[in-house]
Amino acid sequence: QWGGVDYPSSDLAPTGGAEGFDGSHFSDVWAGGMMMFDNRDREKGSRLVEYAFDDSSFSEAWTYAEPSGAYENLLGDVQRIPGCDNLLVSWSGQAKLQEITRDGEVVWEVSSPAVGHVTSRVFWIPDLYDLSGVAFPDE
Repeated sequence: QWGGVDYPSSDLAPTGGAEGFDGSHFSDVWAGGMMMFDNRDREKGSRLVEYAFDDSSFSEAWTYAEPSGAYENLLGDVQRIPGCDNLLVSWSGQAKLQEITRDGEVVWEVSSPAVGHVTSRVFWIPDLYDLSGVAFPDE
């Protein structure tokens, strides 16, 4: 069992100064690691964090927060993009989608300034003109 700051009964201990997570969303998990959108709180601002873990502990392998210190009080998502080291990110409350590098460079961005627009989960589509395999990519 692994929990964030509100779950003191977690079986995994933090190492290397790793912070717990609070209000997080993850959709990219692999053996020994995961990428997570950590909403955290208004004072700290939201962040993207990659955790490495084993049977007894976890550590932060990488973390990124927007320079503005933006806080997402709603959703948020992040996934690794296959074939490169970039990330696909949804800043839900800002209605913004981005591809960023691990150094925080924005490769591209699309957003909707309209009030009430929200983005949600992200899923990498390699080719907009060939959607075969998108619904069930492992088949």
